[in-house]
Amino acid sequence: MRFEAVSYRPSGPRRFELGPLDFEGPDDRPWLLLGPAGSGKSTLLRLLGGVIRPRSGRIVGLEPGRESAYLPQLPERALAGRNLAEDLCGEVRPEAATRARLRVALAAVGLEGMPLSRRSRRLSTGERRRLSLALLHLSPASSWALDEPDAGLDASGRASLEAWLGAEVGRRLWIASHRWTLYEWMNPWTLILGSGKVVAAGPIEAVFREPRVRGLLLPDGGSTGKG
Repeated sequence: MRFEAVSYRPSGPRRFELGPLDFEGPDDRPWLLLGPAGSGKSTLLRLLGGVIRPRSGRIVGLEPGRESAYLPQLPERALAGRNLAEDLCGEVRPEAATRARLRVALAAVGLEGMPLSRRSRRLSTGERRRLSLALLHLSPASSWALDEPDAGLDASGRASLEAWLGAEVGRRLWIASHRWTLYEWMNPWTLILGSGKVVAAGPIEAVFREPRVRGLLLPDGGSTGKG
C-alpha cells in the first residue's frame, strides 16, 4: 500500500495538518502507528478506515471504507442498544442463525457465554470495549483500523485482545497505541508520526534504534528494555 502526497486538514480554526505523506508500507504484516498526542495517528486511521477523505493525494492499494473498517477511541460510548444483541446486529431478538453468529463474535473477544439479552449499559467499561471489538469482528471488511484498542482493558482484557488479533490471520491491521510493547510480538511495520509528519518507518526494532524516535516517544530518551 502506498501513500502519494496524501494530506488532510480539518475544517475550522485548527491549524493541524496531516501530511503531505509519501511512503509505502507492506501488506503482509500489521502496521503499528506511534507518536505523541496530536501527532496525527487518529487522523491517519480515519483516512484508512474511510471515515474521512484526503484533502489531496491518494492511497494506492486500498479502497478506504469499502475494504476497511474503523474502530474509534472510546467506541463503547456509541453502545445504546437495549441489549447486546441490538448493539451487535440491530435486533433485540434476532433469529437463531444470527444469535449463533453473535455468540461466536462474543467468544472471540473474551465474552463467551454472556447472554445476548443482557443490557449493554450494565457492562463494565472493559466489557463494553470488548463488545465494541465484537461489533468490528462482525464487519465484512478485510482491513481494520484500530484506534487505541487496548484502552480501558485490564490484564485479562489485553490477553483476550492479543488472542483475538492473533487469530485474524490474513487480515490487514493498522493499530494506534501508546502501549507499543503489547504489539511487539506481531513483528509490526512501525510508523512514527510527529506533528502530522512521518518521523520514521520500518520494523519496530529498527525504528527504536533511531535517536529521534527515542527522544520523541521515550522519557529522557530512555530504553525500551530491548537493548
